[in-house]
Amino acid sequence: MIETEDADYELVASPDSLRLYIRGHGTRIDLLELDAKIALGTGKSKQVVALHPVFDRLEATGTFQISARTKAVVTRPSKPATTVRFTLK
Repeated sequence: MIETEDADYELVASPDSLRLYIRGHGTRIDLLELDAKIALGTGKSKQVVALHPVFDRLEATGTFQISARTKAVVTRPSKPATTVRFTLK
């Protein structure tokens, strides 16, 4: 989990799905209005995926190269623009 000024971000990653949970600090975040992308980097390979609203999270499904020490960078271009960095375990 990563905490920023405006929200807490929790990334749950598996080889077939990416789930990003966002919780505001005392404010409601409307996930239907969020636009976010995630860039996954493992060794020399890089994959950029769009995340879409699904109930209480942003999600992508497909085939992802996930391993220990995979770097994940989530970018929200909406205002305020936010970048959150994760290293998977």
